[in-house]
Amino acid sequence: MSASDAVFVALLDDMIQEVREQRHSLKEKKARLEHMREDYLQAATTEATPSSSATVVNGKKEKKRKLEESSVADTLAPSTTSTPAPAEKKQKKIKKVKDPNMPKRAMSAYMLWYQDASKEYKEKHPEVSTKEIMKTVGAEWKTLSEEVKAPWEKKAAAAKIVATEAMSAYKNASGAAAAPEAAADSDDDSD
Repeated sequence: MSASDAVFVALLDDMIQEVREQRHSLKEKKARLEHMREDYLQAATTEATPSSSATVVNGKKEKKRKLEESSVADTLAPSTTSTPAPAEKKQKKIKKVKDPNMPKRAMSAYMLWYQDASKEYKEKHPEVSTKEIMKTVGAEWKTLSEEVKAPWEKKAAAAKIVATEAMSAYKNASGAAAAPEAAADSDDDSD
């Protein structure tokens, strides 16, 4: 027998020993699980009968049951660390196609004010990042009085009216375009 054969036989012996140890460990685990099963069944039968010893006092039985369930889960968990099984793949949501002709929503008073205020701030402080500008200008908006905000709120209200009218015109136009198609479809079906 060569040296490589001896090494191979030694590796096989180690593997056999490892399997024996795993088998012993599994037998112990099986015994623990069977014992827990018996305890659970016994507790379930005593809880099913209306005896005074089976009544729940301050939720102690419930806590004990949850503890046993968690220990069962720990016992059933694999002893070696491995990658978790891949979860079922979720179906991808179909992205709704956005009509490029659809009008945008009206900007709020803050956004209208922010456009002007951020430009001014950027001119004064060109080295400051956009994130910092947003923080600073946003904090400034919170401190503004109602009198200073009033013109921006009027502009926002006017923009909202314009946007609402544009949206209703868009819906009417798209509804009118869809109506002839629906009528044509219904005419085709009647044949």
